[in-house]
Amino acid sequence: MRRRGKIERYKLASVVILALLLVTTSFSCGCLKSDEGAWMKVTDDLGRNVTIPHKPERIVSLAPSVTEILFAIGAGDRVVGVDEISNYPPEVAEIEKVGSYARISTEKVVDLNPDLVVGAYGNGIETIEKISDLGIPVVGLNPRTLDEILDSINLLGEVTGCEENATRLTNEMKVTIDRVKNASKKAAHRPRVLYVIWHDPLYTAGNGTFEDEMISIAGGENLAADLPGYSIMTLETVIDRDPEVIITTSGGGMGVEEANISYEYILSEERFADLTAVREGRVYVIDADIACRPGPRIVDALEEIFRFIHPELCEGEEQ
Repeated sequence: MRRRGKIERYKLASVVILALLLVTTSFSCGCLKSDEGAWMKVTDDLGRNVTIPHKPERIVSLAPSVTEILFAIGAGDRVVGVDEISNYPPEVAEIEKVGSYARISTEKVVDLNPDLVVGAYGNGIETIEKISDLGIPVVGLNPRTLDEILDSINLLGEVTGCEENATRLTNEMKVTIDRVKNASKKAAHRPRVLYVIWHDPLYTAGNGTFEDEMISIAGGENLAADLPGYSIMTLETVIDRDPEVIITTSGGGMGVEEANISYEYILSEERFADLTAVREGRVYVIDADIACRPGPRIVDALEEIFRFIHPELCEGEEQ
């Protein structure tokens, strides 16, 4: 009986030691995460739960705003593929292209052997799911406000291991946003602003867009604030509402000859000749690559929009 007791005590001791070894190993390897060993789990802007098995070393960007964010937070040296519209920073010109923003080549993405793909709502959920179904982690972004743009930057900082850089960047962006907010409070008048994304038909940014938010922060009244998202506005409505400031976008992947086409249309359209903005020479052009991309340079667009709307508050500043 004593021998049996010794054997049982030996077995019990062995089990305890084994358990302690397993616990110690789990702590040392970080294996006690709820995601069963994955490096990270996140929920993206599309409501998808994404598991990232390890720190990404080969990243493919499917949107120009994503590309700018990745480089701005210090993950640019790990980007191995980008969409054809990505053109900033300049070094992306040498990176492999995987198709246009709305027509991504899944085959080209797979050929680059990425361990993380970052896309946007505009890529199409079908494209994002198709890549994801191949076992490649895909994070989808869809920011619609300035705060959500900041959140997107912090999310990519998290999934790439560049949290500190992302936090530093978003804090700097917040400073700029607050500076414009405070400056615009000094305005005696909030002029009516028409923001033209395209002219034929005339597309503008309504409520629920970051362009609408920028106009408001910069001290203007969006002429299309009662329209949902990106909407068509008739010429008759534009004339009836009589904008005091018109901001047109250029760039956005267009050729040089087309860059200012919306601006030129506004000035040449005879029915717009009596608009306050046209009569007073307050029709402006803003680079769409800066103003229409929900990325780090959006605060540069905000500052420029503020200068367009309230030049009287910017006197003495360097342009």
